[in-house]
Amino acid sequence: MALSKNMLKPTGFESEETPLTPSEYEKALEKYNPEDSIISRLETAVNSFNSNRKMHQDTRAVFEKLVSFGGFRMKSQFQGGLNKKQMKREGMSKEEIELASAHYCLLEEVTDSYWKEVDDKQKPSWVVDFEALAKAFLSSQFLHHFHWYDPKQLATAMMVLRNFYNYLVVHPVCPEYKEQILAASAICDVAEQELPKLAVVGRSLPGAFNSACSTLFGGAYADVHLSKAAQDSWAQGADNVGLDRDEAIIIFKAGVAAHSTAEHLGLEITAVELPDADVKETYEILRKREGFHEYVHTMGKLTCKRWKIPFEHPVDLPAHLMKAKADINQRFEFLVEAETLAYCVPGMKMVAVVKELDVGIKWIDCVESMHPTFHTWLLNEQIRDWKEPGPATDWMQRAMAKKMGEAEAEIEVATLTAHLTPRTLHPRRTMASLPSKMKGVIIEKTGGTEVLQYKTDLSVPSPGEGQVLVKNDYVGINYIDTYFRSGLYPAPQYPYILGREAEGTVVKAGSGELYGLKEGDKVLMLSEGTYAEYTAANAAKAVKVKEGLEAKVGAAALLQGLTALTLIREAHPVKKGDWVLVHAAAGGTGLWLVQLLKAVGANIVGTASTQEKVDLARKAGAEHMINYSHEDVKSKVMELTKDAGCIAVFDGVGKTTFDLSLDCLARKGSMVSFGNASGAVPPVTIARLSAKNARLMRPTLFNYIATREEFEHYVDELMDFVTKDKLDVRIHETYALSDVARAHNDLEGRKTTGKLLLDPSK
Repeated sequence: MALSKNMLKPTGFESEETPLTPSEYEKALEKYNPEDSIISRLETAVNSFNSNRKMHQDTRAVFEKLVSFGGFRMKSQFQGGLNKKQMKREGMSKEEIELASAHYCLLEEVTDSYWKEVDDKQKPSWVVDFEALAKAFLSSQFLHHFHWYDPKQLATAMMVLRNFYNYLVVHPVCPEYKEQILAASAICDVAEQELPKLAVVGRSLPGAFNSACSTLFGGAYADVHLSKAAQDSWAQGADNVGLDRDEAIIIFKAGVAAHSTAEHLGLEITAVELPDADVKETYEILRKREGFHEYVHTMGKLTCKRWKIPFEHPVDLPAHLMKAKADINQRFEFLVEAETLAYCVPGMKMVAVVKELDVGIKWIDCVESMHPTFHTWLLNEQIRDWKEPGPATDWMQRAMAKKMGEAEAEIEVATLTAHLTPRTLHPRRTMASLPSKMKGVIIEKTGGTEVLQYKTDLSVPSPGEGQVLVKNDYVGINYIDTYFRSGLYPAPQYPYILGREAEGTVVKAGSGELYGLKEGDKVLMLSEGTYAEYTAANAAKAVKVKEGLEAKVGAAALLQGLTALTLIREAHPVKKGDWVLVHAAAGGTGLWLVQLLKAVGANIVGTASTQEKVDLARKAGAEHMINYSHEDVKSKVMELTKDAGCIAVFDGVGKTTFDLSLDCLARKGSMVSFGNASGAVPPVTIARLSAKNARLMRPTLFNYIATREEFEHYVDELMDFVTKDKLDVRIHETYALSDVARAHNDLEGRKTTGKLLLDPSK
């Protein structure tokens, strides 16, 4: 095979990093200025390392998985189609070329966490820890995504990691973390020695004795071995696994003679006891005198202690069993072949199923996974892979309703009207006179506000059966819109027009049941596709605007007002005198909850982040406000309620307040989680509710207004509150349709107090 000149050039992965000359060192100091932020220096270093290494498929796969696990993402390339040589000919400097061809950038969550720590002195959610990341990567991501038991793959991974760490040390990227980087490099040495042993142990366990126990006593290996008749008639020897029952009996008896409740466990090896001379002699006697066959191998003891599995799924067990499970110092002894024990290292960990006979003999029924001594679990594991479950489709709702009954069908629904194609129209015109194009905001992919595209040439749709076309006067902006934009909830198709509610005028009626709506009617509607001049809406989710109701107020009230009203009527029916906690009480839905709870006579405790928001919520009716930026919420709640807690907690914040909400709940109270403003709530162990006999709900508005009758009932009640009780419908700002990105940034940045609206005419 011929070699090209390029193939003979250095790859950058040589065993030693070439020392820098004095001039190179000065340039490196300028490039990695200690005055620059650590995130800026790391981002530059990752891209510089990448651009100065000749990476092949295997090396790039390892490097990309490492930096991705450490908080980086692939960066979109905007080079104008130029390669590095062409950019050089264009007069670009080396630094400019490197910046233009950068492959990686830090996740927004990482940069936000860093600047919140620097600017606001908040506790960071991401920290720099090279050693912990190396341990976690080599004990999880590398084991899961690569053929780590292949010596060549292991050598490649160690080469990439060591080379990267050497680069960080030789170039003064972050001298303040030099000890961490050296420790991370040392982990590579440990992994190189230990992972081959781990591979042998993983292939060998549970071993003959434990497999024999499993075969004889109904474990994982029971009934998997084909009988002699089956092998002779239709199976081939290569298809057979496990042990023959006679072999299993012999192996089990030998183990018991020599060394004289099923549970899923994490185990850590603490000691290895190889067979001594007496044990070896016993096995020899058994082989010769008792006729035991050569498949009976000499065994020693493997001593393990419990290991708390960091990624274990929650288990719902009675309190006394949970207490027994918690004995982390419990020791186990297992009989294991001496050949396997030779590769076991104290500190290695495994996830296994352990069973025990009533005579006290324990055995490993099966091994699910093996982990090295340096195994480390980081939250990076969950953050990288977490995806919010998608909304239930209409057929799922029908199936659940049929199975459970309409009143019991509590299905998570994130869309308002499933399978509605966004459509639009103009007021008081025939279809022939309508314009063919309209303004609107679409997304073609998920992401930050940069994916919001303001268009002036979107097609005006026509109404289908059961639909009316509406010219939108005001469009409501809601947090759920950011979920669809970011990908937290999946859009039904792309391109996709965002939006969930609007106020406008019917300009064309479709066929079918329209519930009395006609051209010229002013309507409030819940529909997909409202971030546009025109929307084709389901007539079943549109109602005429009540006389005397200002258009802007109706648009601001509908979705958030209905959400708040159904929460206090159905999620937890609030009575006069009830103590109720409302998180984000100065937000859009929060202000609605406060005013409606005040109207029914509840005692309201609210939380907010600034004094301005505290004052706003207090003015709306929340007599007891807590500024969580410098007050302890739980202590204050317990003080106000005389240690009883709140009978209901309405939590639209999600991840950051969920545990606090449960702590503030009264006995027999209702925890109502209705939003994810701070992120989705991780999976919850249902046994946590037993301490207070609490109820946990994750309701959505659209299951409470699924029928036309329910929708009309709650809209009428809400508008009565607005017009008769003179509720304050606070509008933070009305944005032009073209300014939607700023609106989303304001909403997600917690800069708003009240409702955000879009004006499609601007």
